[in-house]
Amino acid sequence: MLNAILEFTDLASLRCGVPTSAGFISLTLDYLVQYTGLNMRRAERAMADLKRANLLTVSQPRQLQEDGSWRGLAAVKAVNALLFSAFGLHERLKHERDRAAKRLAKKAAKGGGTITGWSRNRLVIGRSATSRRSAESGPPRGIDLQTYQQAMNELRLELKQTYPNMPPGERNAEAERILRSKLRA
Repeated sequence: MLNAILEFTDLASLRCGVPTSAGFISLTLDYLVQYTGLNMRRAERAMADLKRANLLTVSQPRQLQEDGSWRGLAAVKAVNALLFSAFGLHERLKHERDRAAKRLAKKAAKGGGTITGWSRNRLVIGRSATSRRSAESGPPRGIDLQTYQQAMNELRLELKQTYPNMPPGERNAEAERILRSKLRA
């Protein structure tokens, strides 16, 4: 399991998944089971062992649905840098992460601007063509789910402070409307 996770680890972020033009896609446990050939229960135990050994962190992002319920998404798995130190590969990891960061900076410079500006645009604004998707389908393509959820939570908090008597369903709908209108602009 660890071998499969390391094979799909992004060096810049140490997350397990595949970077795409639409954003970073975390691998599901089902995919890792198919890739490794392990049965599901054995893979679950292996993941639990990796987490318990502090070699892997796993966080479960969720998406708020229109009806106010939550839907779980693919868990974000990140490899602890101490794993590489345990095998004497800390310096090599640092070198490879620097190279990965330089590749990202070069990509940002090619589009004009800095890596910070490029990242913000890529994560929050996305592409104007992909941000025109309908409200029922979750965050627009090209927008990082965690960034989108953070923006939604901040909007909900502002709305709650401004309009304390607004029902939660209306507050969620209004936050969604505001955020989508900003993304279209």
